[in-house]
Amino acid sequence: MGVTVLIIDSDVTFKGRLLARIERDPDDLLQWRWAETLEEALRLPALDPALILVEEGIELEQVREAFSHLVLPPRLLVWRDGPPAFDTWGVNKFQSAEALRRTILHVISLSAPRVQHVPRGGKLFAFTGIDGGVGTSTIVRATARTYVRRIGGPLFYWSMDPLGRGSLFLDGTSPYTLSDLILSMRLTAGDPVMRLAACLIKDGGLATLSPPKRAEDVMEIEPDEWLRFFQLLKDTQEKILVDLPTAFFYVMPELVQALDGLFLVLRNEERGLLERWAALTKYSWEGRDRVIVREAPRGGDAIYLPFIESRPPIERRSPEDIEQELQQQPALEEVVRWMSETPNRS
Repeated sequence: MGVTVLIIDSDVTFKGRLLARIERDPDDLLQWRWAETLEEALRLPALDPALILVEEGIELEQVREAFSHLVLPPRLLVWRDGPPAFDTWGVNKFQSAEALRRTILHVISLSAPRVQHVPRGGKLFAFTGIDGGVGTSTIVRATARTYVRRIGGPLFYWSMDPLGRGSLFLDGTSPYTLSDLILSMRLTAGDPVMRLAACLIKDGGLATLSPPKRAEDVMEIEPDEWLRFFQLLKDTQEKILVDLPTAFFYVMPELVQALDGLFLVLRNEERGLLERWAALTKYSWEGRDRVIVREAPRGGDAIYLPFIESRPPIERRSPEDIEQELQQQPALEEVVRWMSETPNRS
């Protein structure tokens, strides 16, 4: 059950348009209630709003007094007819439904949680390349799109590249970034679940976050904060796919313990290299993990995903072209199947 947002506004024409837009993209985090007057709002049954948006002309102090009997007082903002989109005093009602939703989630996330969020128990998978230049990032993006096309999503994608380039492959923007989410997790009074929802960029079953504006901001995130971030993802998302540079296995070994499965990308099936990597990183190799090789395998259970750009025509193709052709490879279907059938790590 989501938190309640109450709108007090006498403009019934706008009410119909807004609610119609909201209903096209239902949200399990927010429940919308509407009243034309304060008197009508007080007659609504079982009303315990986290936020009240009040039409201009109605005194906020009058509304505050009317709801003073609630155990958790709601936050009050003016429901106004113009910019800015959001500030200390109010919210612009003439935003797109998605922008308005982000704004409301952001406001609610600044306060302590009002509802018990039920963990989803999502699965967290990572791809890492032991060899350089094996196309790990392209494989991760192609896998994400193939998974949504075959299984139907939803799936969260994130790149641990400090520059965040791999997280920009979705259409859409958000005014909030990973830095905003980490900051809210540092604030004991905030609600990280709501802040994550405010930050998400969604596109056809896929979701991601805008990366921090500076690479230095990524490097300042502590290992325990990364662990909390990934646990938050597992609590709120069904499937999480991470492009994880192999350096993280050395500098943040505890981070890897959050994984439910790992795909190791190699140029060829050199078992000695795999054994040395496992010994250096102290990674506990289990049956839930798989090896992907880019050159002809020697047998065994490795997934063979050949290089696309090495095929005729020999001129170098764009990353987008390679990603699209990778999505047609049967081996990628096996990767997706493995993800869908692998149980959570106990």
